[in-house]
Amino acid sequence: TYAAANAFVDAVMPSVQWGGWAEVGMAEDLGINPLPGERFLSVAEGLQCLGEVMDSKPVVGRQPPCIVDVNWHIFKKNSTLFAPEEPLLAGVAAAPEVPVLGT
Repeated sequence: TYAAANAFVDAVMPSVQWGGWAEVGMAEDLGINPLPGERFLSVAEGLQCLGEVMDSKPVVGRQPPCIVDVNWHIFKKNSTLFAPEEPLLAGVAAAPEVPVLGT
């Protein structure tokens, strides 16, 4: 079940924040679609990211990884989620593109 799988992943890597996965999981089970600017990870992409995170060395003081596939410039315009001055997304416009794991 989703709960069992989520508990396992949290036990292995409690700091990793995951975006939606396509083809399987809660988003698929509940018919949840990605928001504008968001793309759900395929199972292959998610497993590749999981392997790369597990193989990486933790860095003290670094924020935990967040595994998502998002066009932030489109995503942050969703006024149902974020206010225009949302501090969480304040630096997005100036942020460089983040390399995708495995590329």
